[in-house]
Amino acid sequence: GDITLDSITYDKKQKKVVSITDLNKFTVEEISQKCRETLAKNLNYTDGSAEAESDKIKWIAQGTEPLNESFQVFTYNGKTLTVYFAPYIVAPHSCGVQKVEISE
Repeated sequence: GDITLDSITYDKKQKKVVSITDLNKFTVEEISQKCRETLAKNLNYTDGSAEAESDKIKWIAQGTEPLNESFQVFTYNGKTLTVYFAPYIVAPHSCGVQKVEISE
């Protein structure tokens, strides 16, 4: 099977679809950094070798580039921003969907 994630956040007052940076005080660079830190800390799928850890960090870095396109799947409840990453974006399929919660 394959997993595809998608979300649309619509602002009724502005009558438009909004991006992740339209909803909160965080810049895309701050969201990227928080996601990188959280994923690097919480993803433990390697054998611990320096090469495997380096590959993991590269994979996370590529999937969390500080671009709005990297953070299109998210939810926001007014206090917590939750970013979702489908398999193969920041980790292998065996790790499943990854999520990072960022509180204001």
